[in-house]
Amino acid sequence: MKNVLVTLLLLGLVATSASAENRIEEKTCEARSDGHVDVSNVSGSVTVSAWEKNEVYVHAELEENVKRLEVSCLAGRIKIKVEIDKNKKREKAAYLKIRVPAGNSLDVDTVSASIDVSGVTGELDLGSVSGDIDEVGDAASIEAESVSGDVTIEGSADSIRAMTVSGDIELEGNAPELRVDSVSGSIDVEGD
Repeated sequence: MKNVLVTLLLLGLVATSASAENRIEEKTCEARSDGHVDVSNVSGSVTVSAWEKNEVYVHAELEENVKRLEVSCLAGRIKIKVEIDKNKKREKAAYLKIRVPAGNSLDVDTVSASIDVSGVTGELDLGSVSGDIDEVGDAASIEAESVSGDVTIEGSADSIRAMTVSGDIELEGNAPELRVDSVSGSIDVEGD
């Protein structure tokens, strides 16, 4: 009888831990080489990297209280949005890894999620309330704004605008049009 109880107890623990695991979702959309991708995520991270395929690939690791991942594939415009269950207090982060055609423009908005972008050469508009923003590579234009996160840009563009309230800004690159502002953080700019 003890063996049966122990076995049932162990099965219950395995079932409980399995239900608490993050779920993985993957989506792929056909895309234009010069299209636009919009990303919205509240908590977790958004990592975007360029590739040579004319498609957008999304790999999402979703914590249990994330309601769903919405990916809409429209002609020339892809929208990726994480919807959370606002009634739940915990475990609602989403960790997105996204591949886009190199020439796409990108608009990423987060609340407490970090943003990492590499190799995307279109126009970049990156914004977070409390997440850090890291951009690597040359782009047509770069706008990066975080209220309390740090902003790091390693690349050149026709126009670069980096702003924080209390975060630090590091810029290594060139731009004919450059604006860098931080209310209480440090600013470090290095050009060629």
